Amino acid sequence: MTSHSLRRHARRHALRGLALLLTLAGVTAFQGANPAAACACGAFAPYDPAARVQMAQEAAIVTYSGTEETVDMRLTVDSVTQETGLIFPTPTQATVTAGDKALFSVILDQIAPIVTVEKDWWGLSGFALGGAHAADGSAAGSEAPAVLDVVRLGPFEATVLRASDADGLTAWLDANGYGLSDAVSALLGDYVERGWYFTALKLASDTAPLDGDLEPIRFTFEAATPVYPLLLSQAATADQHVVLYVFADHRMDAVFDRPAAAGQDDYYGRGRAGRTSWAGPVTEPDLQGLGAWLTVVEADFWEPSQTVLGDVTLVQAAADETNYTYITRTEIVRLGPLPAGWAIVLLVFLLTGPTAALSAIAVDRSRKRRAAGGVAT
Repeated sequence: MTSHSLRRHARRHALRGLALLLTLAGVTAFQGANPAAACACGAFAPYDPAARVQMAQEAAIVTYSGTEETVDMRLTVDSVTQETGLIFPTPTQATVTAGDKALFSVILDQIAPIVTVEKDWWGLSGFALGGAHAADGSAAGSEAPAVLDVVRLGPFEATVLRASDADGLTAWLDANGYGLSDAVSALLGDYVERGWYFTALKLASDTAPLDGDLEPIRFTFEAATPVYPLLLSQAATADQHVVLYVFADHRMDAVFDRPAAAGQDDYYGRGRAGRTSWAGPVTEPDLQGLGAWLTVVEADFWEPSQTVLGDVTLVQAAADETNYTYITRTEIVRLGPLPAGWAIVLLVFLLTGPTAALSAIAVDRSRKRRAAGGVAT
């Protein structure tokens, strides 16, 4: 190879290397600008296949004092009918009041991920290889439920009921605008047999349809053990997702109150009703009055008829082990427009590439001189 060819090869090699690095820098810059980053608690009513009631999110704060339980329930729904309501069962009569929306925001501060930062010198993070009540409508021979309390909470009207007859409860709900599907009505009988109470929530006649984030509603009731009603979700035809923020003296586990029946799938194993996504001592001052520990339980039920085994009972965990959320954020170290690693490689390449080419030329010339001298001799 002649000296001219070597110089041309060196220039071409340098230009190809520069083009490749600029291409990588462009991809990295694009990545930097665009970084990679339903109702389980009860039953919606009335049942209308033509109506659309979608549950976007359900979250509840559960606190337990040893004898009294409080559930702050917050729902996000989308509805096209003003006649949408909700049936919420409790083991004893509930006192229904407005919840505290601010608590949910403080909880998000409490469980905020712990962020660590890693330096990326090459810019390759993100790349991967490979109305008014109607008249009593009880069916003949059935007993209507007793109306214990009626409370107006903003746009909602809450009616607390005690029922001793499932047919009578279903007939009353139907006559008062809470018509339920047959599947839900059948599950109500389970609660009636256990002596549970019911809170029927619906929009008052002078309000607009449900849409978006609803103000939280607080249910306070006596309970031998903390429980979250879930059984009615067996009748759901859509996937269910629920988040429980459980405050207690210790870390808690969420388990089903009954074993799996034939044909049912205990999805989380060993009777568990969800996964613990966060657990730790409460440090936010506004939350410390609720309990010493916060446990966040998340559950997804893709086939509710098979995966919802019953109500959720909250029991003390075997140990107070923390379970925090960690996030690693990557920051690209740059020299000018390029990631530092590639910039250094390019600099070394540009500095050493021509020197190597010139050395090769010098060696080639020396070889030719020696060869010519040998022929002369």
